[in-house]
Amino acid sequence: MEFKHVFHVKAYSREKGFKTDVEARHHKLVVDEPKELGGTDKGANPIEYLLAALVSCLTIVLRLHANKKGIQVDEIEAEAKGLLDIRGLMGIEGIKPGLQWIEVSLKVKSPEPEEKIKELVEFVEAHCPVADTLRSQTEIRFKLEKI
Repeated sequence: MEFKHVFHVKAYSREKGFKTDVEARHHKLVVDEPKELGGTDKGANPIEYLLAALVSCLTIVLRLHANKKGIQVDEIEAEAKGLLDIRGLMGIEGIKPGLQWIEVSLKVKSPEPEEKIKELVEFVEAHCPVADTLRSQTEIRFKLEKI
């Protein structure tokens, strides 16, 4: 098994407005903004995809480690919400352009003792790649090419 993997996505904005088409392997995503933020609401917005990435990663990592540790998990519900102050992305000084906070709620249905599930969830929170990326200062390298 290879221990390192480079993930790659590509985005295209070929029309006026905010709608963006994204390719991830053979999967297609549509990203847009809601109408109240000037979009056409043809897809979730980037923040919603970010939150979706977080809760889906937590869910996958929870299932992975529950299976590895022999812990029975019947159902998982994960929910995330975050506060964005739009003035930050508009360039208003002193206002963070990213999310002010993210709140995650995990519900796990299992016959296992509550303490065992709590330990599993703590392990998952510490080992989820998306949560770690959001928590840490991951380097972002920008390149610009004119097309």
